[in-house]
Amino acid sequence: MIETKAWGFEGEDFLNCAAVCDTDTDPEQILDICKQIEAELGREEELEYAPDGSRIYHSRPIDIDILLYGDRKISTPRLRIPHPLMGERDFVMIPLLEIASEATKERLKCIFQK
Repeated sequence: MIETKAWGFEGEDFLNCAAVCDTDTDPEQILDICKQIEAELGREEELEYAPDGSRIYHSRPIDIDILLYGDRKISTPRLRIPHPLMGERDFVMIPLLEIASEATKERLKCIFQK
């Protein structure tokens, strides 16, 4: 677990971690579970956008992202895997690289070389 500054807005520091899950559960179902946990812990899903279309970020009690799902690539209106901004965020990559297998690290190199 690492502590980092807020990303995309001024706010309190965040605690960040990554986890590996071995599951055959459909990624959309996993997203539903993540959203349910976030709601139970007080997160309110109110997306806000600037006039240029960029997302405006705010502090929140919890944020759960699905970064990878094996070798699958998923692009739906609700879910994109690999997570499209993970390579730009040290708070994602540092804990992820701490637990990633060598195969996952090689896959990440391929993803971000494009």
